[in-house]
Amino acid sequence: MSEALLLEGPHKRGPKGPSKYTPEFIEAEAEALLKYCNESTIPFLKDFCGKRGYHSGRIAEFAKNEKFSEALLIYKDKIETQIVYGSITGKLNATFAIFTLKNIAGWRDKTEHELSGPDGTALPGAAPVNIKIINVEPTRSDTQEEAPRTTVVEASCQTSP
Repeated sequence: MSEALLLEGPHKRGPKGPSKYTPEFIEAEAEALLKYCNESTIPFLKDFCGKRGYHSGRIAEFAKNEKFSEALLIYKDKIETQIVYGSITGKLNATFAIFTLKNIAGWRDKTEHELSGPDGTALPGAAPVNIKIINVEPTRSDTQEEAPRTTVVEASCQTSP
């Protein structure tokens, strides 16, 4: 293999020479991302990348740089805040905001199940439930393909006499 194709330090060398995405370039992009965040009504990462001349897949590569990673976290906090404020003030559609926050900010609907009374005691008429989970290891069939793993759940309910 040619020496020019080997990894050399932090920069990947290829047939066209060293990568233009040097640590200095990536740190300059971190500053540009922060500036874009402050100047945009609602910053959109793909828009930023398109304006900067590279695809959004580069962000994962750039995020390995500590300064860019910090700028990306600031960007994510800012966009989450702007979407929340936009939906609260009626500038953004609430349904759109909820959908977007679930996809980009990790928001989830939460359902709570109360298994005890308000004071923490058992609900009247409640019986303890025992659940036993058994994992069955796969076996090989005649075709040498692995059978799917099977989980057996046994449940029983103890009732009062």
